[in-house]
Amino acid sequence: MSDEDALTGHGIYLAGNFEIEEKLTAEQPQRDSQYRTYILSITCSGADRVRSFSYKIRATGYSAKNMKLSPKNVYYLRGAFFPRNRLDTKDDQFFFEASDWAIITNGGDFAHSLVDTVGITGLGRVRKIDPIVEASIQHLIPKNPTKDKITTVVTVEHSDYHAESKLPRVCQVEYRIRPFPNLAGTHKIVRLGRECLFHRYIKDFNEKTNCYIVIVNRVSPTSGSVDESEISASIGTKPSASGSKSGNPLKPVKFNPRAVNSAFKSPIITSDSQASMPFRPSDFGETSFSSASSKSMASLSKNQSADEESEEEAPVAAKKPKSRAAPKGTPSSTAAPSKHPRAPRACRGPAAGEVLDIASDE
Repeated sequence: MSDEDALTGHGIYLAGNFEIEEKLTAEQPQRDSQYRTYILSITCSGADRVRSFSYKIRATGYSAKNMKLSPKNVYYLRGAFFPRNRLDTKDDQFFFEASDWAIITNGGDFAHSLVDTVGITGLGRVRKIDPIVEASIQHLIPKNPTKDKITTVVTVEHSDYHAESKLPRVCQVEYRIRPFPNLAGTHKIVRLGRECLFHRYIKDFNEKTNCYIVIVNRVSPTSGSVDESEISASIGTKPSASGSKSGNPLKPVKFNPRAVNSAFKSPIITSDSQASMPFRPSDFGETSFSSASSKSMASLSKNQSADEESEEEAPVAAKKPKSRAAPKGTPSSTAAPSKHPRAPRACRGPAAGEVLDIASDE
């Protein structure tokens, strides 16, 4: 994989004790903070050999004047490491955190050794797996003394963002998994192409492959470069049938905003179900939008017009003219004939026994 096509985030992180051998960058009085470069050494005791070796590297950090490092002092430093996989290690760069360090000792009065005190944590993809037999560890495992103990050498490719070149930088490191009880079964989970996290100290440098050698005591495989079927089977869920690349069924669907020139899509969700109650068509007249008061007035006027029509159709009876009564003092000349003739009434006159007919004209 080329440096331009590499992915970032699979880097190497160093943390350990270093002695400042030399300062390469001159001070700039006009600037309070600046980049400063030093010469350090990684001292190793050897992976499968007795001799110790010291490998020089370049360390660069950005800090203020009061945080600069002094030569011949021992500091505890940590930061990103970029090996170039060359036999000459002086160009290997260590970008340490210049504002976060601890001083171990001042001057050259440090009486202890700095061998195998540089720890490494690396995340990368497995590119090569080779079994070897290390003679220096056979006596450490008394079980089956006649059988050789196999050490698994895993070559891992790291890629991370380089601060100076502004591009990803690719490098390789050899991690050795020895057949110790705390690492039993680890070689079975490390596969080609799988992303793993390794942790331990730098023990040696391989002059044949130009790679640093790390004797690991911790290996943690991640989910990187694992098929979707393996992830689903491991968590006990079925793979999604919708073709989604995500193996997590609880993950929300990613929102994709609609383009400006795209066709209009109604937000109303259609359904195949039908309502049990029939509804009237939506093309009503103006009366469907009238208020309740207007509807009541319209119904009242309609009732009145209906009453008028019924009155016009029904026959009207002629009114009977009323006869005017004659004045009391004037007798009528002609008496109106009576519909029903009355029986003559009689009354007694002044003389006894004389009966007068009051109904007669005389």
